[in-house]
Amino acid sequence: MHGGSVNIASEGLGCGTKVIVRLPRHNEWVISAAPQAQETQASSPRSLDGLAILVVDDEADARNAVADLLKLEGAKVAVCDSAASAYEKLCADGASFDVVVTDICMPFEDGYSLVRKLRALRSGGRVLAIAVTGRATTSDAAAALEAGFDLHIAKPLDFERFVPLIRRFSPHARGLSDAVPVG
Repeated sequence: MHGGSVNIASEGLGCGTKVIVRLPRHNEWVISAAPQAQETQASSPRSLDGLAILVVDDEADARNAVADLLKLEGAKVAVCDSAASAYEKLCADGASFDVVVTDICMPFEDGYSLVRKLRALRSGGRVLAIAVTGRATTSDAAAALEAGFDLHIAKPLDFERFVPLIRRFSPHARGLSDAVPVG
């Protein structure tokens, strides 16, 4: 009906099922019952075009889901499966990120350590650091902010709130015209 497709695949009993739903993106399909809401949508930014985002999570499914969402919103996304590989990417020649989205609980080195290292880098303080974690108590949020994160977001992610938060707090929204070299 919408010109999309559904693909379903499984490797057998007990192996899970992969379901892929593809729908074309057409702004003309966005219909609002209230004309005022439609005007607000048209005037607010709808994408993350131009943002360079590093996504760090040891869980491949979580990492890829976040990365895919951000790519659909127009961001340039790099992914890492550990704090160590993320730090290496942040320090690479020419590395330039606006936002780092990282899990906190990862083996060997956690997200707290990663954000502390990020903040110690030249210009690392200008990168938006977002903790995305299953640790969702008030004390967990306080610990994340104390470690150097700008935002603490509990899993599972509410993608409809996540993207607007990135738009609101990203370096571009704070008046920076380009991604900040962090190395």
